Amino acid sequence: MKGKAISLFIRLLVCSGLVALGCGGSGPAKSTGTAVGGHPTAKTKGDISDLLTGYSQTVLFYSFTGYGPRLLTHGDTLLDPTLGLWYKIQLGSSLLTEKLYQDQARTIPAGTLQYLTNDAAQTLGGNIAVTLGKYAGLVGVYLQSLQSVGQTGTLGFSVPNVGTTDFQFNFESNNMGGYFGKMTNGVELLDGYLQTELVTNAVDGSITTSTTDSNGYVSSFTWSSTFIGTGTISGKDPGLPATIDWTAEGTGLITFADKSTASVTDWVVGK
Repeated sequence: MKGKAISLFIRLLVCSGLVALGCGGSGPAKSTGTAVGGHPTAKTKGDISDLLTGYSQTVLFYSFTGYGPRLLTHGDTLLDPTLGLWYKIQLGSSLLTEKLYQDQARTIPAGTLQYLTNDAAQTLGGNIAVTLGKYAGLVGVYLQSLQSVGQTGTLGFSVPNVGTTDFQFNFESNNMGGYFGKMTNGVELLDGYLQTELVTNAVDGSITTSTTDSNGYVSSFTWSSTFIGTGTISGKDPGLPATIDWTAEGTGLITFADKSTASVTDWVVGK
């Protein structure tokens, strides 16, 4: 997946306008809207749905981290609200295994995260597979290296009928197992849509994100540690700029430039 990640980030640079070339799949970065402001069109809502689908992939990162706050829960059976699955972490001498289940009693297996650990090199990495639930069929690879003051690494995964996402992160750690720092994400949906996202994780657990995409949109979102947040979306399509409020489940409300609104359910904008 490493070669594919490099290719994706090159395409993201092109589509965000940093390189003066056309973008494959979805065409050059442009917006076909006639004016800023006004009433949103079906295209505006569809393009925002693409943007939010990219964000829905971003929150998955926090379900797959190895060394970090999640590790402190080993031995417990807990619910991951993003995946909608229960998980239990087991620590071995050279293996960190996280089993996913559809039920709290752990009778219905729903996937596995299995990371080899090397204490001498202070590295961790391995494969991710989700077999049940909203993200059934997700497969990916997670790699992480501990540094003197934090951690760096990559995560790449694909989701059936959605697309692929790649992360590069550089975090510092605190004494409670938490982390803060920067992350760059690239999303490519099956329809050719591309999104690049810069993420800042704060010490208090809050997250700020900014994106550019192949539809010519620019967005800025602020998330709490539980992924509840607000954001702004700008572009040249009718109905923009717009604001949005949402929950961790991707449910919320968009307010467009003309003060009309649209609901968001599971990261998709209502008609």
